[in-house]
Amino acid sequence: MSISDIVICMDFGKVKQIGSPIELYNKPNNLFVAKFLGMPEMGLFPATFEKNKIKVNNLTLKNKFKVANKDFADLQIGVRAEDFVLHRYKKDADFSGRIIVKENFGKESKLVVEIENVGNVNFLVSNDANYKLYDEIHFSLPVNKLHVFDSLTSERLEYEVAS
Repeated sequence: MSISDIVICMDFGKVKQIGSPIELYNKPNNLFVAKFLGMPEMGLFPATFEKNKIKVNNLTLKNKFKVANKDFADLQIGVRAEDFVLHRYKKDADFSGRIIVKENFGKESKLVVEIENVGNVNFLVSNDANYKLYDEIHFSLPVNKLHVFDSLTSERLEYEVAS
């Protein structure tokens, strides 16, 4: 992708998205493209949207949201591994999980975090954070960097954080 101006992402011969590498990475049209591009793979959280609120893993996010042409929807919320908001203390975080794999890449590490009712999700963190295998990690979702997908169609849904 680093030497391409335009990328065509295909699934079994069907074009899923055409665009610049950064466009496909930052605004994937669907779950296939979202999971296909990026290393490590994007983390996905089952969620629901109703009455301007997004509920993820039995927790209603604090912000109000507007999701394009939807009053209610079952969603998949995608988060790139480098975008999680990390917290030192559980009381400051919305979610917690346990580190089950740590791969050191030098400057940073890939963590595989086991999250109850979600499964395993990839995190990319600075080694300055000094996480160890089996540590508990506390985090929140980056409300301005979410990737929102319709669970039924797998298509991207545009959203905005309401004031």
